[in-house]
Amino acid sequence: MKLPLYLLIAAGCAADVRAQSTTIVEFQASVNGGPFLTGSQGAHPGDSIEVRAAVTLTNPAVNILGLASMNMIPTITNWASDSMEFWAIVPDTDIWGHFPPGGPGAHFPDHGRMAPFAASSATSIPTPVLVGTTMNIHGSNANRIAIGQLNRNSSIDGDGSNFFNSGFSQVIVFTYGIQLNSTNLSSRSLSLGVDSPPFTASWYTNPTGSAVNIPLIITNSTLEVTPVPEPTALAALAAGFLLAPRRKRN
Repeated sequence: MKLPLYLLIAAGCAADVRAQSTTIVEFQASVNGGPFLTGSQGAHPGDSIEVRAAVTLTNPAVNILGLASMNMIPTITNWASDSMEFWAIVPDTDIWGHFPPGGPGAHFPDHGRMAPFAASSATSIPTPVLVGTTMNIHGSNANRIAIGQLNRNSSIDGDGSNFFNSGFSQVIVFTYGIQLNSTNLSSRSLSLGVDSPPFTASWYTNPTGSAVNIPLIITNSTLEVTPVPEPTALAALAAGFLLAPRRKRN
C-alpha cells in the first residue's frame, strides 16, 4: 500500500527531529539564595536549598513549537530527617474563566510545577515519599510527576491572551525546596535527580496538539554536606598556625 506524499514527508520530518535533537533536563540547586548550579557544590547542616528542573532542547527543528509533556519521579538521596517545603495548587480558573498568571500550573509559594506546565492531566499535588534513605516526590501518574502544558490553540485565557510556553532553553518546569537538618552533623552526599529517568520528552509540532517524542538526558546535581567547624576548633587551628616555627629569611 502506498502512503500519500504528505504522510511520508511528515514521517520524515519527525524522524529527522528525533535524530538531531536531544532533550536535556538539568536539576539545578541554589544554596542559601546563591546561583542555581549543576554538578557538585558544598552545603552545611541547616542550609536552605532550592532545586529546579530546567529543560533545554538542542538543535530544535523549525516545526517544534514548545514542550508538551514528560513524566518523572524527582529524588533526593541520603535523606536524613531533612524537611521539604510543601506547596499548594492555585485553582485552574476563577469564576470568570481566567487562569492564574501564566496559565494552569501556577503555584504558591513558587514550588511544584511551574506555570504553564500543568495541563488537565497534571494538576495533582506532588507527595514526598521516603523509601529507605531516598526521598521520592510522587505524583498521580503511576507515582510520576506529570509535566505538561496545553497545546497552543488551547492555551487561550478568558480575556484572549495566550500563555503557551514556546521556549527551548532553560525552561523551568518544576521546583522544590529543602531545609537541611541542622542537628545532623555527619558528612553526606545528596544527589538531586530522578528515579528511573524517562527515555523521551514530548514536544508539540502542531498548534492543535500533534507532538513528537525526543530522546532525553538527565543531569543531576550533588550537594556535599559537611559540618561547620566549631569556633573552638577554628581557634585551635589558628593558634597552631601562629605557634608553628617559621623559617628565617636570609
